[in-house]
Formats: sequence, C-alpha cells, structure tokens
Amino acid sequence: MTTFFRLNSEHFKKQGIFRVNGDRSVIEELGIHLGLGDFSILKRFVDRPNEVANFLKEILRELTEPVCPFENYEFFRDLERNLNPDQKLRKVVQLLRELPDLNRSTLIYLARFFHEVSTHHE
Repeated sequence: MTTFFRLNSEHFKKQGIFRVNGDRSVIEELGIHLGLGDFSILKRFVDRPNEVANFLKEILRELTEPVCPFENYEFFRDLERNLNPDQKLRKVVQLLRELPDLNRSTLIYLARFFHEVSTHHE
C-alpha cells in the first residue's frame, strides 16, 4: 500500500492526505479488490490518493491486535512526560526492543512512511 504513494511522490503533497475522507463506495470497492489479491486495481486510483490513504487507515484500525500492543500503549503514550529529547530517544529504543519482532518491524516501517509523508507536505 505504501508503494502506491512512493511511486508517485505527488500524492505526498496532497493537502490532508490522511485527514480528508475519500468516497466511501470507492474505498469499499478498493477493499474488495485488494482482499481478493487484485493489486492491479491501484492503477485505477492514481488520481484518488485519499481513498487509498483512507483504506490504509481502515486496515490499521481494524487489526485484531494493534501494532502497538495494548499492554505497551500507555508507555508509548507517556513518553512526553518530563523527558528531555535524549531520554525520549533512549526510552523509545527500549520500548521498541520489548515489542514482538513483527510489531516492532511494522511500527518502524509505518513510522518511516509517515515521516516521509510529513516531510513532503508543502
């Protein structure tokens, strides 16, 4: 899914790419095709990055176990409290090391992707 955006960096510059809602019926159509393994459907969405972004958000929201497991959530949430930047970085590294491998690699991948999105915004 992230490759869709990386193949056309203009998508990154679209205002509110992950905030603006897309057309619900189009998002559902995208979900059906992708659920069946038809990734060629993404070619038809070149001019509809909001729908693809909305679908990605749905995938993340509907995970049975979130990328950041429930038992770790408050530790990540509380990173802002009374920590200087160096302490925060050390704490993040520690928390990431404690995550299951799949969760850690997914969280790092998503963080890099969302950082990429945020740095392209004009």
